Amino acid sequence: ADPILLSLSASHNKNIFKHVRAILLFTFLWLFPLYMTYSICQYFDLDFWLLVIMSSCLLTSVQVVGSLVIYTLFMYDGMRTDPWESLDDIVYYTRSFVRILEFIVAVFVVCYGMKESIFGEWSWINSSILIIHCYFNVWQRLQSGWRTFLLRREAVKKLALLPTATEDQIHNYNDVCPICYQPLLTAKITPCGHFFHATCLKKWLYVKDTCPMCHKKLHETSEESQNSTQDRPAQNEDIVEEDEDHGDADSEPSNHSEEQEFSEEDLD
Repeated sequence: ADPILLSLSASHNKNIFKHVRAILLFTFLWLFPLYMTYSICQYFDLDFWLLVIMSSCLLTSVQVVGSLVIYTLFMYDGMRTDPWESLDDIVYYTRSFVRILEFIVAVFVVCYGMKESIFGEWSWINSSILIIHCYFNVWQRLQSGWRTFLLRREAVKKLALLPTATEDQIHNYNDVCPICYQPLLTAKITPCGHFFHATCLKKWLYVKDTCPMCHKKLHETSEESQNSTQDRPAQNEDIVEEDEDHGDADSEPSNHSEEQEFSEEDLD
């Protein structure tokens, strides 16, 4: 359901019936799990298994609300006449907030399960479920969030190294962004001379460190720069050796001519 909702907002679909149907479905998806959580707390005594069910319900509600917020942001961006430069940052912070809530709920379930295993009744089934939950819902979420943060930070650093186009350069360029096909009010210039929106290029840098147009590498790593500096002296030495070889080859005819002169004098 989440891709359907986001595709509606991103495609700027004007069919109101589709939007209303999607919003009603998502409203049910975040209200019903909350009702289930309330019913479990009212009619049952809390234990580890019920806590796992309740955490799943809460996570579903949190994820659905996050999707609705992102849908609202995209719809607002579609109604704007000028590009919203900070949209990508707001969407990232919204998703990060949702991921943090999911992580907190998962850690709480793990802590409660460990307390039940130590001070309550211990069983192999509960321990197995706890280990699986700890690996997939805690460790995997932590790794995924940290990896996304590092990729985003690296993309921001790479983007800051690229020059920003001036108004005269954008006027002379007189074209749209090749990624989103929207007019260029501000732009970043790649070393190969292509113009892009900073937000569009930052999303591309999450995946590849190349120009989206010509696929030329935008930044050299430290290892590549060291290799290039090490290759330059070797190339210079090869050039010097070639020059010396040419010099020796040029000197050989003169030696032959001298030998011929000496031989002619001896004959005389």
